[in-house]
Amino acid sequence: RQNNSEYRRDLFVNCVQLQYRYILLTMSEPTTPQRRGRGRGRGRGRSRNSSQQASPANTPQRSHRRGRGRGNSQQPSPATTPQRSQGNSRVSTPRSNQNTPRSRNPIFEEHLSMEEMTQGLEEGKYLKGRLRINTKNFEDCYVPGGKAFKRDISIPSLAARNRALDGDIVVVEVLPRHTWRVMHSEAREAGVDIPADHMQSLEQALAQLQLAPSQGKGRSHRGRVDQSAAGRMVAAGLGASAPGSPAKPSTAPVTDRVSTVPDAYLQPVAKVVGIFRRSADLAFVGFVRPMNDRKCVFIPRDTRVPRLMLKRTELPAEITSDLDAYEYTLALASLSGWETNSKYAEGSFIKLLGASGAVDAETEAILREYRIPSSEFDDAVMACLPKVDDDHPFTIPEEELAKRRDLRQHRIFSIDPPTARDLDDALHCTKLPNGNYEVGVHIADVSHFVTPDTALDEEAQARATTTYMVQRAYHMLPRMLCEQLCSLTANEDRYAFSVIWELDPTGKRVNEWFGRSVINSCGKLAYGHAQAIIDEPTKDWNAETFPELFGHQGEDVKADILGLHSIAQCLRKARYDNGALRLDKTKLAFRLDEAQNPTECFAYVQREANQLVEEFMLLANQSVAQHIYKHFPGMALLRRHPRPLERRLKEVADRYDHSGLQLETESSKAVAMSIRRYQASEADPAKVQVLQLLLTTPMQLAQYCATGDELLDEEDYAHYALSMPLYTHFTSPIRRYADLLVHRLLAASLTQEQLPYEHDDVAAIANTCNERKEAAKRAQDASSTLFMYVYVHQHGPFHEEAIVYRVLDQSCDVLVVRLGIEVRLYADKQGAESYEYDESAQILRLKFVEPQGEIVKELGFLTKHRITLATELIKGKYVFKPRLLIEETSEEAKATAAAVTASCDIAVGVDEAD
Repeated sequence: RQNNSEYRRDLFVNCVQLQYRYILLTMSEPTTPQRRGRGRGRGRGRSRNSSQQASPANTPQRSHRRGRGRGNSQQPSPATTPQRSQGNSRVSTPRSNQNTPRSRNPIFEEHLSMEEMTQGLEEGKYLKGRLRINTKNFEDCYVPGGKAFKRDISIPSLAARNRALDGDIVVVEVLPRHTWRVMHSEAREAGVDIPADHMQSLEQALAQLQLAPSQGKGRSHRGRVDQSAAGRMVAAGLGASAPGSPAKPSTAPVTDRVSTVPDAYLQPVAKVVGIFRRSADLAFVGFVRPMNDRKCVFIPRDTRVPRLMLKRTELPAEITSDLDAYEYTLALASLSGWETNSKYAEGSFIKLLGASGAVDAETEAILREYRIPSSEFDDAVMACLPKVDDDHPFTIPEEELAKRRDLRQHRIFSIDPPTARDLDDALHCTKLPNGNYEVGVHIADVSHFVTPDTALDEEAQARATTTYMVQRAYHMLPRMLCEQLCSLTANEDRYAFSVIWELDPTGKRVNEWFGRSVINSCGKLAYGHAQAIIDEPTKDWNAETFPELFGHQGEDVKADILGLHSIAQCLRKARYDNGALRLDKTKLAFRLDEAQNPTECFAYVQREANQLVEEFMLLANQSVAQHIYKHFPGMALLRRHPRPLERRLKEVADRYDHSGLQLETESSKAVAMSIRRYQASEADPAKVQVLQLLLTTPMQLAQYCATGDELLDEEDYAHYALSMPLYTHFTSPIRRYADLLVHRLLAASLTQEQLPYEHDDVAAIANTCNERKEAAKRAQDASSTLFMYVYVHQHGPFHEEAIVYRVLDQSCDVLVVRLGIEVRLYADKQGAESYEYDESAQILRLKFVEPQGEIVKELGFLTKHRITLATELIKGKYVFKPRLLIEETSEEAKATAAAVTASCDIAVGVDEAD
C-alpha cells in the first residue's frame, strides 16, 4: 500500500486536515501533541521519516540489524526528521516537565457563565453533551451530535477541550463548516467521489499560516525549532508539497475547501466554551514528584488528566521530608481549579494508597480510575431498607400475597456458579398432558424494595451496575438486598417477577404470562450439578454429589433439567439458524489463596449447563422487550446492538480471502454461516479462535436506548449479534439498574399504573447505564490483567503455544491459545540478530544466531509458535515481557504441561453474551 498513489494521497489529506484544525483552534497558543508511547503507534511501525530511510519504491522488504540505533533501525535522514521543542513554554502542554507552568498569555479561553451558556443553548448557538476522551490520546475528544448532527462532534485539541475532563457535561460551539473533518473512507465505501480541490486550498493556507507563530524563520524566538502545527508540517515534509499532491496549489479560498463535500461525509468540529457540570469524582491516582521549594507536582496515571500542582505545606511531613522514598508510591489527589494561563491544574492531596505494584493499592487505583464506587452505603440509603433482624425475620404479608401469583408449590430451582450469593434467577419446567412444557423464568423482584424517588433508588441509579473485580464484588445494592432479601435463596419465600410460557418440544411459544409472584426455591444447584445430569442422564441423585432439596425429589428435578436442556438445544439452534453470533473473547479466571494471591490462572469454558440457563434468560429478555415496546412505544428501555463497522469488517474478509476463506458479511446470518463453514473445514480450533477474535474488532458496543428517539428508526432497535429485532435486559435487577427500570415498565403495563418517567428520563437513565457498564467492564478487564501479571510474576515464566493473527512491520500480535489472551511481540525485543518485514507476503522474519547455528523464525498470519510469558516488577510497575521461544528443553516442556490446569466450569454469563 505504500506504493499506492491513492493511499498516499488520502494519507496526506488526513494529515493536512488534522494539522489545519490544530492551527485554526490554537493560532496563538499552539500545543505539543501527546507523547508517543510504545503501544499502538509502535506496533504499526514508526514513521519512516523518524525511524529509518525510505525503502526504494520497488522493494517491499525492510531489514533491521543490531547496533544501528533503537529498534534496530537505520538512522533517519536529517532533512526529513521532525524536531521537537524542549523549552518553549508557548508550545508546551500539561505533560511538560518545566518548573514554570504558568504563562503570561492565556493558554485557554475563559469559560462562559451559566447564564451565558443557558442563553446560548436556548438560542441554538451552542450544544450540550457529555465529553468523552480517548484513553490513549487525550487530544482525541468527542461529544454527542444530538439531534442537530447524525454523528459525534470532534473536539480536536487540548486548547479546544478548554480544561474540560472526561465525563464533564460541556457546552460547545460548533466551528465553521470549512474546518470539519472529511470522512474519506466512508465516502469511498459509498461510492461517492470526493474531489481533491479542498486539499489544494488547505495546502495553500498552511503555507501562509506557518509564518504567523514563528516570525517567518521556521524557529521560535528562543532559537529552537518551531513546534507550531504549521512548523511541524514543514519539518515533517508536509508543507507546500507532498507525495501525490499537485505541483501548484489551488487559488480557491480556504472557506470553500469542503463546499462540494456532502454533509453525510463530514464530521463537525467544535470547541468547549463552558463546563455545564463537572464530573462528580475529581480524585485521581498518580505519583508525587518534587517541583520547587514551595510546590510538588502530581502526575496522574490517567493521561487524560492534567498534572496538578500541590502545595508542600499541605503534604504530610513524612512525604516532603523524603520525596525520593515515595517515588513509586501511589497517591490520591483531587483537582481543585485550573486557571486559563496555567498548563497545570491546582490540586489537593488526599492520601497515599500504597506501593505501586501491590494488589490492594493497584485495585484501589483501578476503582478510582474508572470511578467505581467502593464506599459503604450511607445512612440515608440504609434507612430505606426493611427492618429485618433475628428478632424481626422477613415475612410476606397476606395483603401482598393476595396481589401476587402463589408459585411456592412449583418445583423451582436455581442454577448458578458454586460461589454465587446474589441469586437473581430461577427456573421451573413442568410437562403438560398435551406434550408441551410449562417453563418459567423467575427473577428477583427488586422493584418491590427499591422504589422511585428514594435515596436507595438514587444511589442504585448512580452506581448502575455491580462491578466484579477478581477478588471481590462492588455491589449496586446493599448486601441486605442483593444477598438476602432479594436473593432467591433455597427454602425461603421470596418476591419474584415471573415470565411463564407454554412451549412445544421445539421451544416455539404457544402462550405466555407476565406477573409478580411469590416463589420458594427447592434447591440451589451449581452449573457442575446440572452438567453432571446432562452428561449422565441415568445418574442417580445422591446426597454426596448433589445439593439438598426441600419438598421435592431429586429424580423429579433431574427430569426437569433434562427437559430444559432439550428445549434449550432447540432454542439455540433456532437462534443460530436465524443469524445469531457468539463472538465473546475468552475470559480469564483465577483461584486465590487466603492472602488473595493468584495460585492458578485458566480460561472460562462455556458448557451445556451454562447454555441451558442462557437460552431461557435470552428468551425472557426478548419476550419482555416485545411486551414493553408494545405498551410504551415512546419510552421503552431496550438493548440495541448496531451493525459492525463495514470498513473493518471488510478488512477481516480481505485478510481471509488470501487464506482461501470467503467470508460473507452482508448480515449477521451470513457471517454466522461463514464461521460454521470454517469450523467444519478447519481441523485446528486455534484458527477458528482467531477468526472469532478478529470478528470482534469491527463490532460496536451494545447500548441501552429509549424508544421514541428521533435519531433512531425502528430497525435501529435491533440487536445485531443476537439477531433479534427487539431485546432488553430483565433478568438481573440485583446487579443492573437497567433491569430494575424494565421491571417498573413491565409492572406498569400490567396494572396500568402511572409511571414517574417520560422519554427524556428513560433516555438519561439509559445513558448513565451505558457509561457505568462500560466503566465496570474496563475495570474488570484491568483487574484481570493485574492478577495475570501478578500470577506470571510469582509463578512464571510460562511457555505457551501462540498463533499469529496480525503482522506489522516491526511487531506482530499473537493469541495465546490456552489462555485466550492477546500479546504483542516486538521484533527488536526478541534478541534476534536481525529482522526484516516482507510486505508482499505479510511475513516478519527474525534471524537468531545460536550455538548450534542460524535459526530463522517466520511470523506470518496463522502460523504457530512457542512463546515465553514473563513479568518483571520495574520501578513499581509490572512490565510484561513476552518473547519468542527459540528452543525448548524437555524439562521446560514438562513444566509447561504441568502448568496447564483443568478448565473451570464457570462460563461467561448471559450479560456478557450480548
